[in-house]
This record gives sequence, C-alpha cells and structure tokens, in this order.
Amino acid sequence: MSFKGWIKLMSFMTVIALIYIYMQTQIFDLAYQGSAKEKQLELRRM
Repeated sequence: MSFKGWIKLMSFMTVIALIYIYMQTQIFDLAYQGSAKEKQLELRRM
C-alpha cells in the first residue's frame, strides 16, 4: 500500500473513531439526563 493510500485509510479510521466517541458521549449524556429527571420525579412524589 502506498503512503498516500495509508494516510487516506488512517484519516478515514480516525473520523470513524471520532464519530463513535461522539455517539457514546451522547448516549451517556441522555442516560444522565434520564436519571436526573427520575430523581426529580421521586422528590415531587414526597
């Protein structure tokens, strides 16, 4: 594989990894928001 092809492949893999990390952080953020809303609802019931 030529150097130019290797650079393209590594760039593509880096972009895919960044997208994956972004999606994972969104999942954790949504889970945290859901947990916070659940705690609010429990406090209102009391």
